[in-house]
Amino acid sequence: MQVEFSTKDRFVKFLSAHRYNLDIENATAKTEMMFYTKTMEMFINWLYAAISESNSGSIWKSLVAYQEIITTSEYLGRESGYGISFFANGKFDTREDYLQFSNSQDIAKSSYTSAKRYSSLMQDDYDDFKSDLNLMNDVRTMRDQIRSNNISYPSLEMAEWWFENMSKYQEVIRDICAAVLLLTVLVVYGIYALTSQTHDYSVSIAKRTKALNREKRRTDTLLYQLLPKDIAEQLKKSQHVEAELFRESTMFFSDIVGFTEISSLSSPPQVVDMLNHLYSAFDDKISQYDVYKVETVGDAYVVVSGVPKRNEKRHATEIFSMATDLLTDLNRLEIPHMPGRTFKLRSVVAGVVGTKMPRYCLFGETVTIASKMEALGK
Repeated sequence: MQVEFSTKDRFVKFLSAHRYNLDIENATAKTEMMFYTKTMEMFINWLYAAISESNSGSIWKSLVAYQEIITTSEYLGRESGYGISFFANGKFDTREDYLQFSNSQDIAKSSYTSAKRYSSLMQDDYDDFKSDLNLMNDVRTMRDQIRSNNISYPSLEMAEWWFENMSKYQEVIRDICAAVLLLTVLVVYGIYALTSQTHDYSVSIAKRTKALNREKRRTDTLLYQLLPKDIAEQLKKSQHVEAELFRESTMFFSDIVGFTEISSLSSPPQVVDMLNHLYSAFDDKISQYDVYKVETVGDAYVVVSGVPKRNEKRHATEIFSMATDLLTDLNRLEIPHMPGRTFKLRSVVAGVVGTKMPRYCLFGETVTIASKMEALGK
């Protein structure tokens, strides 16, 4: 695009300078018509490009109708100018002028027909316009005279009458153009308002969804600490969890040597702090092995391998390695409120055949035997 058309202010300055120099340049009506024709073509081409490249969505029909009515108004203006020249001179000076008139009339007609297809408002206004039979007949008759390119003599009165009729015609077109533009603006504003509300609502939903997902992760983390993940997922889906038989597994029981004595010398908060200190260390350590923490009851710590995840013949090795590792670490772990005194752990290893339930407890004779061995062992 030329520099003169890059902004509104530059175009106004360009137009003012041209009008100021009319007397100096001795411009004719024909040259002025060509000047404004080229200028309007620049704007019309820009309008076509702007609408075709825009994502206008549901309002594209109104935009196309507005574009076509602008084109109609421009070419009616050209037709009017050439018609005035014809009646004033009694003929067209050149064949090119006659073709320009015919071309302007044809484009205006086709553009208006196209606009009616895209806007019901255009069709209604056009029907109202056709109801003015006198104006329509006058315009039609004078168009036929110009098309024939043959009148008996020049007539300024005919030129003036043609100009008045075409001005009325163009005024109707401009009114329709303003109505279509207003409708388009209202539709755009409505869509913008709706889009803004939708955007705000979407942002609110996104924030709530993010917060919900954060809370869901926290809940899932807590749930997975209480139940095996696959069992928890079944319960979340309201599925029935069947009890399952594990043919081979190894179980670990442990308790603190002298726990009753230590507890009698400690306050309740100190006991809680002591157990939390001990079993937090245990929890960190067992994460290195293929085992599952079943529960803690008082000072008892219960772990199993091979349940709920079967690991073939590795369950005994996993429990044994874990137990020896815990015993080694325990020799360096002091009781928090009894500096210098370390924990002493009793442990026992036993094979177990068990089943499971949603609370995920282990049942079976070997569980009982292992528990008794833990309680009565040295």
